[in-house]
Amino acid sequence: MTPRVGSGWRQQAILRLMRDGRPRTARIIGQKIGLEVVAAGWTVRAMGRKGWLCDSGERGYYRAQMWVITAEGRRIPVEGPRSSADGTPPG
Repeated sequence: MTPRVGSGWRQQAILRLMRDGRPRTARIIGQKIGLEVVAAGWTVRAMGRKGWLCDSGERGYYRAQMWVITAEGRRIPVEGPRSSADGTPPG
């Protein structure tokens, strides 16, 4: 069975967080959902390549790229937060 597009727990957590439309750096995204900065950066860049997130044009601390959700990203179904009971990190 092929998993649904955007169904990974990291992707779901990021999509849920970004739905408010506020621009965020990968560092801020990682802090909010409990990911290391490197893992958050990898996931955010991958989501950017898929067209789900894009550069907001703003820069954060140390000129870090800030990301916002796109219309394509908003079309991906977002599930409720997961619990640690099912073996995946909460997000």
